Amino acid sequence: MGKIVKTREAECMEEQSDKLLNSFAFVMRWRRSELGLSQEELAHRSGVWMRYISLLETQKTNRRLIR
Repeated sequence: MGKIVKTREAECMEEQSDKLLNSFAFVMRWRRSELGLSQEELAHRSGVWMRYISLLETQKTNRRLIR
């Protein structure tokens, strides 16, 4: 099999995506805390699993905000 080589453009997009995810996680956690909401309450109001909120806030998800 051939070697996969990332282009500089792909590396830049990945860096931007990581920075955006980091910023999103920080703001989400800060805003939730400011509103006095638990992860469970935010998840309930958002219609997602609490585990997903946790994964987003800790950046332990492979979801990308930029595609």
